[in-house]
Amino acid sequence: MENEINYTILLADGDKDDCNLAKEAFLECCDQISVGCVPDGLELMAYLVGHSGSDSPGLPKLILLDLNMPRKDGRQALVEIKAKPTLKNIPIVIITTSGEENDIAIAG
Repeated sequence: MENEINYTILLADGDKDDCNLAKEAFLECCDQISVGCVPDGLELMAYLVGHSGSDSPGLPKLILLDLNMPRKDGRQALVEIKAKPTLKNIPIVIITTSGEENDIAIAG
């Protein structure tokens, strides 16, 4: 019997190499995780809205969010996610190389 996917992790990061590395790392430790990737905040929000309906496959159990993405950055997406009642309880881990105080405050 094949292992059943128990939950999805969604990585929002504009760097395909980072996405592939994260996928490999998660799949190496647990084959019951599905890892999805979106390249920017616009696609992140479209994914979340598209998966929040009753006839959809469901929302991710965790979002890994890069602050520096093209089109809509992670800061904007974070504000939007936290403002939506159907999305605000999804745990979000911020990933960034920024040392800016504003970015640290946003992530805190």
